[in-house]
Amino acid sequence: MTTRTTSHASPDTLDDIADAMLPILREQIVMHEAMLKLIRQKRDSIRDADFGSLASLSRAEQKCASAMTTLEQQRLALLERAQPWFGTGEPTVSGLCDQLRHERGEEIRELAEELRTRLVNLRAESAVLRDAAMRLSGHLSGLVQTVQSAISRAKVYGKTGQLAMNASIDASLDLKT
Repeated sequence: MTTRTTSHASPDTLDDIADAMLPILREQIVMHEAMLKLIRQKRDSIRDADFGSLASLSRAEQKCASAMTTLEQQRLALLERAQPWFGTGEPTVSGLCDQLRHERGEEIRELAEELRTRLVNLRAESAVLRDAAMRLSGHLSGLVQTVQSAISRAKVYGKTGQLAMNASIDASLDLKT
């Protein structure tokens, strides 16, 4: 490949960029799989109302998301380094693959496709989790509202010791004294 000098300290070749791209794509796949596993565990925790594990799963999810962001920034920086080979066009992983030797380009293309598939799965599972969390939140809001309504009235406990719903207040006012 032709060596081109960019604003970076050392000249890059497309092969150098490809060599750096491969481990990033592999690690992105691993991190997306880890995030998918965390989301599924979180969904199970919500389903089982296991609020103790939700906090630790959320922390793990944040760490995973942070690592995913870092890897994506590295991938984008590599594509930026490939800009001289794209002229005025936007550098993309597919475009990079098209300009590489067949074997290396195909390897990167396969990893990128696997990453896309994992990303689609992650988005779908995330939507399911978001829906489950919203439903749980609505259910809990309804419960809190019911309890608040019941205890904000007089005679909230019935003869059996349970909250009496829609309890009426019997009151009288003596206007003569």
